[in-house]
Amino acid sequence: MRLDEFKRTMEMPKDIPNANPLSMDFIKYLKDNGWRGIGSGYFSLVYANPNYPYVMKVTKKYDRGFAKFAMLTHQHPNKHFPVIGNAKLIKTGMSKYHVYLIEKLFPLEERYEECVSMLSSIIDVVDNPTPENVNSHIANIIKRNIKFLRDNDRDAEYMEDFYDQWQEFMKENGSVIEAMLIVLKYRDGALDFAPRNFMQRKDGTIVITDPVAGL
Repeated sequence: MRLDEFKRTMEMPKDIPNANPLSMDFIKYLKDNGWRGIGSGYFSLVYANPNYPYVMKVTKKYDRGFAKFAMLTHQHPNKHFPVIGNAKLIKTGMSKYHVYLIEKLFPLEERYEECVSMLSSIIDVVDNPTPENVNSHIANIIKRNIKFLRDNDRDAEYMEDFYDQWQEFMKENGSVIEAMLIVLKYRDGALDFAPRNFMQRKDGTIVITDPVAGL
């Protein structure tokens, strides 16, 4: 299934029981139907099924941060945001749970990790943040480090390679900065641009997955 066919109004598998997602009945449903746990966080569990082009995110409690981010991806579409379907609200007694379907993504390539880490540490401290200013700020940091190493007769090869790596990153995925600035502008909660919250599509496009801390 192509991404452009993967609509934001994805339907839940019709046989998902209206039961507590964290109960043994729901876990049994997942296991019996080919779903396997692939990750967990403070607020959620994530399941994948090879027969579906998306993963299932089940919140343990209301995750306002992710709910707001999901809304933001609909209101401000960007190729660096994940495709997130409408949430299914499941009520069991006094408890409420949200299940989201999210496009299936892949771990960040090693060559991107350091650049994403640099961006994560810089993005919210740059004056007048624009994609151009953020890029210039980081490039200048790297250049200053190279100069310092050379001036002190130290090996600058690593930083020189990183500068080339940064330039390549900007050509391939530099537009991710614009997506990060959208989150920075409209977020409702603390930023969480940790590298673990970045993944990628098969074509190499970097995707921001969960950039607002749960509330």
